[in-house]
Amino acid sequence: ENEYSHNDFKYQEEEVSSELEEKVKPIILKLLSKKPFKFTWESGNDEAFLYLEEDVKNQIKEEEIWELDEYFIIKLSIPDAGEFAMNGEAEVYKKDNKVLVDFHSTFKLIEDYDEEKDEIIWGEEHDTQETSFLLFNVN
Repeated sequence: ENEYSHNDFKYQEEEVSSELEEKVKPIILKLLSKKPFKFTWESGNDEAFLYLEEDVKNQIKEEEIWELDEYFIIKLSIPDAGEFAMNGEAEVYKKDNKVLVDFHSTFKLIEDYDEEKDEIIWGEEHDTQETSFLLFNVN
């Protein structure tokens, strides 16, 4: 079976602005002061939705949740193209002076469209390999 990388299915290359990164660093560090945190996502059909755990969301303001959503969607290259669907999960944690994220996803491509039934015909599901990378360093 083929091994896919999450990044094989990026929709577009985009970089996190330094302004957004500076906004989210203290939010992420605040959340990590208690323990690592997890989130999941669903994307495709021209949308991407990120879901933070409830106890994590309760620690921060609504605006900070939106900033984290934007940051992780861009940073993890979560694609939102319409021709496939992707679900994934991630864990953010601190190790030494580094903030890291481990994540993996499952995706499926649209194979066809049944006009009579007005529904999408999906191809088989593929798991991407687990990926781990540095979000930022802490001084």
